[in-house]
Amino acid sequence: MRVFKSHYILIIICFLFYQSLLSSYYPILIDPGHGGKDSGASGSLNGITYYEKDLNLEYALRFYNKIIQTIGHPVDPYITRARDEYLSRIDRVIMANNKNNDQTDGNGFHIPKGGVEIFISIHCNSSSDPGAHGTETYYHTSSDRGMKLATIVHQFYMAST
Repeated sequence: MRVFKSHYILIIICFLFYQSLLSSYYPILIDPGHGGKDSGASGSLNGITYYEKDLNLEYALRFYNKIIQTIGHPVDPYITRARDEYLSRIDRVIMANNKNNDQTDGNGFHIPKGGVEIFISIHCNSSSDPGAHGTETYYHTSSDRGMKLATIVHQFYMAST
């Protein structure tokens, strides 16, 4: 099965993974995109302006908390930020890789030495292009497990919308 990609709008919302994909506990890092001075995309509805950074954080915290509350979940979740703060892209990469064994997540939990197995970045982009629509789910092309996970995440998302 192929992961569907469309133009411009990227929404990655993740639900629980299939236990069969992950045979033991794996550390994952959930990254609510943008934050602090970087608001990301914005839009207004009924006179209220919404910022991508806030939506990303809300969705990421829901996902993180859902994993924590689920008995027998196959992952150890970490989160890059648990509040509205700015993190550069390189800060997020350093956190995910944790090469020096000195990184903590947005909740102050120590990330395992060597980093995480899975990095999930959540974004809700927008475009002024009237032809832009759809959903994109990305994975590293050299990772078969990444492709399997992206396919599952994409299928769950598409089924839920």
